[in-house]
Amino acid sequence: MKIKIVKDSNRLTGDLSKKTCLVIDVFRATTTIPFLLNNNIKTLFISDGYQNINQNWLNNKNYILFSDKKLRKNFDNSPFEALFNDFGFKNIILISKNGTKVINKLREAHNVYCGSFVNFFAMIQYLKKKKLKELLIFPVGNTITKKENLEDNVCAFAYKEFLKKKKFDIKKINKKIQKAIRKRITFKATNKQKEMKLYIDLIISSKTNLTDTIPIIKFKKKYITCEKI
Repeated sequence: MKIKIVKDSNRLTGDLSKKTCLVIDVFRATTTIPFLLNNNIKTLFISDGYQNINQNWLNNKNYILFSDKKLRKNFDNSPFEALFNDFGFKNIILISKNGTKVINKLREAHNVYCGSFVNFFAMIQYLKKKKLKELLIFPVGNTITKKENLEDNVCAFAYKEFLKKKKFDIKKINKKIQKAIRKRITFKATNKQKEMKLYIDLIISSKTNLTDTIPIIKFKKKYITCEKI
C-alpha cells in the first residue's frame, strides 16, 4: 500500500475519485465522531460552519448541536460529552473549525474515513482488509493559523508506520502524545474548570482502542453526514 501524509489540504491536486482518504483531527472532531455514532443518535450531520446547515435545525428540539461556539443550549465539541450523555435518538449537528473543513474538500474522493487514537487498531485492521493500493492521510492541524498540531502529526505517522508493518515504538509514540497534551494545557486553559475539562478531553483523545467504530463520510447533495460501518 502506498501511503502519503498530506499536511496541507489546500495544495491537494489531481483526481480524487479513486482515492481513499483518512482524516485525523485528534483534538477533537475525529475523536468525538466515533463516540457520537455509538451513543443513541439518529443522524450525524457535520459542517465547517453555521452558514452551511439548515438554520431551522438550530431551533428544532430534535436536533442537538455540538460546537465550540455557543449559539444556544448545546454541547461542546467534546469526546467526554459524546461519551457520557444520552442523546435520545436525536439528530446531531457537529460543527468544527478544522476537521470538517478538510473533510469538505474531499467530496470527490472514493472514500473518506475519520481516524484518531481512540479507534486506531480497529481502523488499522479495517484498512488492511481493504487491501488498498493507495491511502492519503490528512493530519488536519489548525486550518485558521495554518499551523500543524503535534497530536495530529503523531497520529498520522503512527497510522502510516503500522500499516507499512514497520517497527512500531509505542513508548516513543506515547511520549509524543504526552508532549502534545502538555502543550495544549499550557496554551489553551484559561481557568481551573476549563483546564480540568480540557485535560479530560485530552486524556480521552490520547487513548488507543477505546472504540471499534469505523466512521465513514457520506456526501449528500446539500449536507455531509457520517455513518459507522
